[in-house]
Amino acid sequence: MNIDLQAFFDPRQVLDNTDVLLAGAWTTIELSVVSAVMAGVVGVILSTTRSSRWRMVSGVTRTWIELVRGTPLLVQMYLLYYGLPSLGITLSPLVAAALALGLNSGAYVCEILRSALTAVVRAQSESARALGMGHAITQIRVVYPQAIPIALPGLIGEVIDIVKWSSIASIVVVPEATQVVSQIVAQSYRGFGIMFLTLALFYLALTFSLSTLSRRLEKRITRYRVRVAHA
Repeated sequence: MNIDLQAFFDPRQVLDNTDVLLAGAWTTIELSVVSAVMAGVVGVILSTTRSSRWRMVSGVTRTWIELVRGTPLLVQMYLLYYGLPSLGITLSPLVAAALALGLNSGAYVCEILRSALTAVVRAQSESARALGMGHAITQIRVVYPQAIPIALPGLIGEVIDIVKWSSIASIVVVPEATQVVSQIVAQSYRGFGIMFLTLALFYLALTFSLSTLSRRLEKRITRYRVRVAHA
């Protein structure tokens, strides 16, 4: 079998489509940022309702989390983009993808935050309530400021997952990096190797940067805790 390596690794495919590739890369970053912010908001809301004293609220939250975590992201994205129009609700590809990623990751962020919240000394929460703070104010002013640093490595890990899973948005025709590369390759069937190698390096650069940031933040948080402990 003859393999045309020159066609497989044709660098002209990258050079001739630089503008389109950069646009796709920017869309991937934009989608990841919006989804990460949404996941953070959803995660905070779910972690609060998950620990609610009202059984109905906490029960509904647990059911929602299990439903989201127990079904594939691909199916969720299909339902939002292709299923909602049958109910008269039409979302743009980018909105549907961001919503699916945000809701899905939000369930995982909830569990990350909940684990961190349990690490916060319970006596501090009780002391805050003894001072007249309500449950919500106690969570915002006392609990979360201490829980977030504990949860930070896990949260950044979830952001890394969002970046990688953003490639699934290509199924709803979001012009992100994976979709753009697939279209370019499909048009000429040349440069398959170099195009997808470039795509892999792009994702690697993003995830490596986030991993490096996570390690640096973790070291700073550790040093801060040591200083506070010896103060």
